[in-house]
Amino acid sequence: MSIDKSELGPLLARGRTADIYALSRDAVIKVLRTGFRDELIQIEADRTRAVAGLGLPAPRVLDVTSVAGRPALVVERVDGESMLSRLTHHPQQLVTLARLQADLHANLTSVRAASFGAESLPPLTARLTDRIGSADALSADLKQGLLNGLLSLSGEDCLCHGDFHPDNIILGEKGPVIIDWLDATSGPAAADAARSHLLLSLAAPPQGQSLLRRAALNSARTLFRRAYLRRYRQQTGLPADALAAWMPIVAAARLAEGVNGEADRLVALAENARNLY
Repeated sequence: MSIDKSELGPLLARGRTADIYALSRDAVIKVLRTGFRDELIQIEADRTRAVAGLGLPAPRVLDVTSVAGRPALVVERVDGESMLSRLTHHPQQLVTLARLQADLHANLTSVRAASFGAESLPPLTARLTDRIGSADALSADLKQGLLNGLLSLSGEDCLCHGDFHPDNIILGEKGPVIIDWLDATSGPAAADAARSHLLLSLAAPPQGQSLLRRAALNSARTLFRRAYLRRYRQQTGLPADALAAWMPIVAAARLAEGVNGEADRLVALAENARNLY
């Protein structure tokens, strides 16, 4: 049964593919935007149920429905704030929160494919191959070098979130909850860590800040990223060279997402592949 727009509560967040509204005291609803494939909502529902079934801290799926003809996903409401919001309002907690993100990520990527059935999640290597192939900003020879590098990398298949950053971690009253499982895949843990490292590197301070404030926020972002990586490597034993090897590949794949203002930096990172593979 569909839900009428009048039943929606306040807009809580805007994501790349969907808008999230309050629905009730115990539920929120994620409404897919026009221009994205309708099946994305069902895919996210299936993947969220799968990871929650493994005992991981994911929200409970309540319904798959529609709002004004757009597919929508209803999940339990988690009382709390995002880690990003906590960082913004309590910067003195930066190191503690970075370590928490690392601990959550290490726990997530410790889940091996055999635990969840690799067939229930798409392979990360196939997704990266497709996205690199569609990155128009890269030359044909660089794309080929990246794809050759991808084939040369190995790692035991595990659960990869695909978009693991502070805004996808809710600090709930009963503990942290990880949201937005649409991009979950089966692949090497090092690749997922490289993706998170990239996202933390690309995050920009909000618009309208003074130069001094922007410099302070950039410095805090760097400290957070370093503290996260240090802790993640301690928890998992991830070698620095493994992370470096994946960075050009995840950067090249990110180009296919077409995020404004990122292209030059991503191309520069992808160019590092010429010295690695």
